[in-house]
Amino acid sequence: MHRPVGRTRRSHPVAGVSDGGSSRFVRGVRGGFHDGSGRVRGGRGDRFSVVDEIYTFKNWDRDRTRVLMRIDNETIDLEKGNRDDHDYAMGWCHAYGNGRVLYTALGHPDVLWHEAWFLEHIGGCIRWATGMED
Repeated sequence: MHRPVGRTRRSHPVAGVSDGGSSRFVRGVRGGFHDGSGRVRGGRGDRFSVVDEIYTFKNWDRDRTRVLMRIDNETIDLEKGNRDDHDYAMGWCHAYGNGRVLYTALGHPDVLWHEAWFLEHIGGCIRWATGMED
């Protein structure tokens, strides 16, 4: 399941601790959208703040995927990270075989599923992944 989204993880990490493949931060973070089309922004501007269980991944490659969202590094403890370049994507998409895959880090707390901007974000993700939008 994890191979199509462009990363692997050996086990579920403990908060703020890396398992070699990923780390997670359960806290408020600021993020930024990179996707110029706005299809996954959910009516938001370029920046947003959210409290969520945010995973960071060591083995994704920016050159092989399209980054949609990234973590604002000023809002996390970089010492707990797992990338030397501190390049932490929170969402990305790319073609995989004959299909499309998209990953979003957001959506763990129930409260987000009642936020209009988040539902618009998920709708945009679904429309892109199913080929309804480019």
